[in-house]
Amino acid sequence: MILDQIRSVKHGASINLAVLGPRRVGETSIIKNVMMEFEDDKEIIPIFIDCLSMPYMRRLSNVITEDAKTSYIEKTGDENDLCCKMDSLCKTKIDSTLNILYNSNGRPTKNE
Repeated sequence: MILDQIRSVKHGASINLAVLGPRRVGETSIIKNVMMEFEDDKEIIPIFIDCLSMPYMRRLSNVITEDAKTSYIEKTGDENDLCCKMDSLCKTKIDSTLNILYNSNGRPTKNE
């Protein structure tokens, strides 16, 4: 089911997936196995981020941007200026989105 949802991205679908559970029940193993399914697929570039080690929202947005860029370059070999331009755009958009989500919980925004 998860693999089918991810494959639907190739046909224009937009998805957000989260694997949640108590510590040490296998969430990371599930995610890494799913990622291995797409190793040879040039159209899907999965990234893994351990959110437990993120002290601030801004740090999370930087890690998402850097990991996405690095994974894209590794998979496609494309190191041209497009990645540099996208880097700046992604950081701005992700920061903005995370701040909206964070504020919707009624908590103060952390930007460091």
